[in-house]
Amino acid sequence: EVEGRRKDGSIFPLDLSVSEVNIGDRKIYSGIVRDISERKQMETMKDEFISTVNHELRTPLTSIQGSLGLLMAMTGQHAEEKRHKLLQLAYDNCQRLSRLVNDILDMEKIAAGKMEYQLEVVEICQLVADIVERQQSFADKFGVSFDLQFSVSAVHVNLDQDRFDQALVNLLSNAAKFSDNGGKVEIGIAMNAASDVVISIRDHGPGIPEAFRSKIFGKFAQADGSATRLKGGSGLGLNITKKIIEAFHGSVDYETEEGKGTVFIFVLPVCQAQRRA
Repeated sequence: EVEGRRKDGSIFPLDLSVSEVNIGDRKIYSGIVRDISERKQMETMKDEFISTVNHELRTPLTSIQGSLGLLMAMTGQHAEEKRHKLLQLAYDNCQRLSRLVNDILDMEKIAAGKMEYQLEVVEICQLVADIVERQQSFADKFGVSFDLQFSVSAVHVNLDQDRFDQALVNLLSNAAKFSDNGGKVEIGIAMNAASDVVISIRDHGPGIPEAFRSKIFGKFAQADGSATRLKGGSGLGLNITKKIIEAFHGSVDYETEEGKGTVFIFVLPVCQAQRRA
C-alpha cells in the first residue's frame, strides 16, 4: 500500500502489486496499480461511526442504566406493580442495548488487532467455579441450575481473566436461556490425551439446527431471528468468544443433537512449567 500522484498533482492511496515472470532467458515484470481511495474513505467513515457509538451512545446508556437502577432501588417492593414492571422492562432493555454496543466495539477491536490482553498464570478450576457462582443468579431467572463436574483439581493456564470471564459468560448465558425451566447446565473440566485443559458447557435444550451449524461462529449469527431475539442476544457472542479463546492459543468447538442439547468445548494449553512437571 503506497501513495500515487495523478496528472493534476493530487496524491491518492493505492495498492501496488509487482510480479516477475521468466520467459526463457528473459525476465518480464508486470505491475498492477489499484486506486483504493473509496476503500480508505469507507474505513474512515467506519472509524468515525465506531467513535460515535463509543462516546455518544455508550456514555448516555451507562447514565440511563444507573438512573433506572436507582429508581428501582428507591421504589422497592412497595411500588405499584405496574410501575415496577415498567421500570424493570426499561432497565432490562437498557442492559440489552449496552451489551450490544459493547459487543460491537469488541468486535471492531478484534478485527483491527487492537484487543488488549493482560495475560497471567491462573488456576483454571477456581476461576471457572467463581464465574459460574456469579452467574447463578442469571440462570435463576430461567429456572436453570449450574452443576460443576470437575475431574481435575488444580491446573494452571496462561490467560486474561477478564476476557476469559467474558467468553465463558457468553456460553453460560446461552446455555441458561435455551434450557427448559427446571433444567440443568453441566460445566466440566478435564484433561485430554495431549495434556490440554478441556472445559465443557453442556445444556439439554433444543440443540442447534443443522442448517445453521456452518454459520454458528459468524458475526450477527442467529439460528432463528424471532426466537433468538425473544431470548435476547446480539448474535456476536460466539464470534467474540472464539476470538478470545484463540488469543490464548486455545480452540472452541461444539457437539449438538437437535432435541437433546448442545455442548461447547474450550481446549486450552496448560502453562509450560506445569506441563514439564
